[in-house]
Amino acid sequence: MSCEEPNSGKVKKKPVPGDGNTAVYFDNTDGIAEAIVYRNYPREEYNIAAKVPAGKASPEIPWSPSEMYSFYFSYNINIKDITGFSINYVPAQLELNQVAVRIDRNKTTRVAIPRLEETISPDSLLSGKSYLLIQNHSSFSFSLVGGIIVVPPDNLSSTTVNARESAQYTIDAGPVANYKLNVSGTHIPFSTVLDRFEPGFVYSLTVEGAS
Repeated sequence: MSCEEPNSGKVKKKPVPGDGNTAVYFDNTDGIAEAIVYRNYPREEYNIAAKVPAGKASPEIPWSPSEMYSFYFSYNINIKDITGFSINYVPAQLELNQVAVRIDRNKTTRVAIPRLEETISPDSLLSGKSYLLIQNHSSFSFSLVGGIIVVPPDNLSSTTVNARESAQYTIDAGPVANYKLNVSGTHIPFSTVLDRFEPGFVYSLTVEGAS
């Protein structure tokens, strides 16, 4: 309750109706993959509102009321038989990679996350990119070079992959000869068993040997 303080000449501010009582939650209970929800575009780490595991819903998150608010989605898809590897997938169709909802004051709004299988066409690739998982079982460190550019891993903060580390890369599809490992300034080509990195494919490679 608000009241005037004696002789102060000031009135305490009354709470605004709905403050602290408006929230959203993201429903991925029908999902088969972790969904990442972004509060804005682009889909960057600083815009993440929630990461929602498959088959779960997020906790309620306080949110400002809005006539219409857009949330953006991507999915972490784990690749069978490749431990520790996942693809961050954004559906190509706009109506499947984002949703606009009304957020009413003093209510909790459910935001349904589209099921992954509804966003994938059986006739299309997940991505036009290729994916590499390189496991460093050697005693030396390396970096991946594409042309003259050092390619940063998706999962490491450094471009250098130390012994016993695994690095995940998203690269342009094309000839394998475009890519080499840089070991102490020496560029080492990949095996000639592969000619091309094909779009939508995942390649698991192992580096072995002693320095």
